[in-house]
Amino acid sequence: MTNTNQTSTNITLNSDFKNSVSVTDIKLINAEIIDILKPIYEGEKAQVKLVARLGIAVANWVVVAMSGENTANQLPTLDQTKAHLRDLIKSFVPRVEDSKGNLVADMNEVNKLNSHVLDACKMALLVAGGNTGFIKGVRHESQSLIVPTSQAYDKKGNLKTQLVEDIFWSPVSTFPNKNEGSEKSPVVDVNSSVHRPCTVKSVRECFGVHFEGKKLNSGRYALEVLKDSRDKTEMGFVMSTPDGGLKVSGIKDAINFLTSRFENGDLEMLMVTDNTASKNCLSALDNFIKVYQSKKSDCEIAIKSADENEKNEQIARQERMKKAS
Repeated sequence: MTNTNQTSTNITLNSDFKNSVSVTDIKLINAEIIDILKPIYEGEKAQVKLVARLGIAVANWVVVAMSGENTANQLPTLDQTKAHLRDLIKSFVPRVEDSKGNLVADMNEVNKLNSHVLDACKMALLVAGGNTGFIKGVRHESQSLIVPTSQAYDKKGNLKTQLVEDIFWSPVSTFPNKNEGSEKSPVVDVNSSVHRPCTVKSVRECFGVHFEGKKLNSGRYALEVLKDSRDKTEMGFVMSTPDGGLKVSGIKDAINFLTSRFENGDLEMLMVTDNTASKNCLSALDNFIKVYQSKKSDCEIAIKSADENEKNEQIARQERMKKAS
């Protein structure tokens, strides 16, 4: 597996977790991942438990997938991990015909699992990564304390009844302190090192710190809250990415700006005459519509051209067959 540039800090595989992974056949691991993905896709209850199970299975895949000579002890990127899960999802979702008549996975169905896939991939990288404070463990179904491994399995190596595998995190590994007071009047103390079952919030915040370089606040008990320095009354709205793609966040900014002004009764925005934020906003939305229409038109032209080329090629083939006979 080729490892592209990480957007994270240089985190390597957790040696303890690596040693705990006994399965070495990646096909078996992929089959296990699919077995967990299917009930999530089908809307089975207790999805939180399933996502944790999925995170553990994907962490196992990380260890085996990165065991090559050139990738040993490295971690895949979040994008690589997501791409692998999406490929596995494509193997069992309904299929539809594409423009050429080929049966392909229905991407609308694949995309239904996006949020579960993203959280599971973040869990997996946190568990498989070293010094993140995330570990795989076992607990009683109704309790949060970790059950020692020596007490969790029977003589055949099977998990005992009423016990479940889960992902646990130690808060102090990410947030050295905790706030015992309020946000306005914080009372800062040393955070706990005790592992407890992770939550979606803890996964997302900790992943941001360990893999995305997000900073802690001055009290080191939470993420730094970045103030939006952009002045929506003065700025323009960026609707496209550097590579020419459509920038969804820019569109949302513009729409939210318009909505807030309308809700405040500022209907004069529709009669813009000067170079204000209102004009910038409306102009940006106008450009967005033009870009979208242009891209849609280019796509339709490309499809039409491909169809015509295919038709001409078929006619030419028939003529050659007639001449040959």
